[in-house]
Amino acid sequence: MKKFWVRLKAIGCLGCLALIALLYFLPALREFLFTRSMQSQTLERQETTRKFFTMIHLLPEQTAPITVPAPAATPTPVPMATPLPQATLEPTPEPPAIATPEPAMLAERTAEAVVIRRGEEEIGRFTTLYKTDMPGGNGPAAVSGPHAWWATKELLFHGDLVTKKIEVFLPYAGAKGEITALKSDDEGVSVTTSSGQSLRVLPERHVWKGFVRAPLGPETAEPGAKHAGLKKTIEGWIGTPYVWGGDTKQGIDCSGLVCQVFKTAKITLPRTSKEQAIVGKPATDELHWGDLLCYEGHVSIYVGNGRSAEALGTKEAGGAVKYATIWHRPCTGARRVLP
Repeated sequence: MKKFWVRLKAIGCLGCLALIALLYFLPALREFLFTRSMQSQTLERQETTRKFFTMIHLLPEQTAPITVPAPAATPTPVPMATPLPQATLEPTPEPPAIATPEPAMLAERTAEAVVIRRGEEEIGRFTTLYKTDMPGGNGPAAVSGPHAWWATKELLFHGDLVTKKIEVFLPYAGAKGEITALKSDDEGVSVTTSSGQSLRVLPERHVWKGFVRAPLGPETAEPGAKHAGLKKTIEGWIGTPYVWGGDTKQGIDCSGLVCQVFKTAKITLPRTSKEQAIVGKPATDELHWGDLLCYEGHVSIYVGNGRSAEALGTKEAGGAVKYATIWHRPCTGARRVLP
């Protein structure tokens, strides 16, 4: 009986030890069995099994994710390297084009105008003022920069392409003969006459050897305030018949008209045109209103813009006092008598 109890105690001790060992190793055994069972299942079954064991408390609530060896992944094909873009060669720059020189400007004469062209392009035109009195469109012409020059017999004309103004240079101060050639440059023009003279005219100067300047316009100009009465006096004589030696409204000649007009300004002049050609002082720069224009056997009064008032005895002029252009006959001198 005693042996039985000893055996029973031994068995009890061994059972206790086995139970203790089982309890100690149970988590590891349970983890091993769970892992083995999970490895043989699909992913969906693994998730279902894990939830079941958790529900029956065989797995804790916060079980760390079980590391299951993933099936051998199909090797991802390595993408082929994107070929580098081919280097594009920049086009070789073309050599700079050689600038074509601009065509030179030329002055072309017509019967009624002077036309300035650059190649085929018309860049300016100067119409002849007072066409009925103007000599024909013959004679040399030249252009340089904004300046156009042309000549008609003894007269030299200048047109400004910028301001469109026209002026005339008259041979009152010694130039002799008709103009035969013009040579322009950036400053002005060189003039050659039939008498062999070579004269230089510059627009910016005020004195020119052989010429006197007169700005041109379509009508007579206004005198200064000091001599405003002279214009009214001249207008009162317009239309008076021409009578050689006369000095009244019934008839008057060229020098008689000059005497009567200047008498209203209290200026006494000699009676004949020959004597009037040496009074006062010579005009050598630019014509002023009231200057005397002296010709051989004739005299007139300059009234501005290329016009004069004079008593003309020829049948072509109508035999009366009238306005005329200052270039209808060759000129020999200009005298200044007004202060």
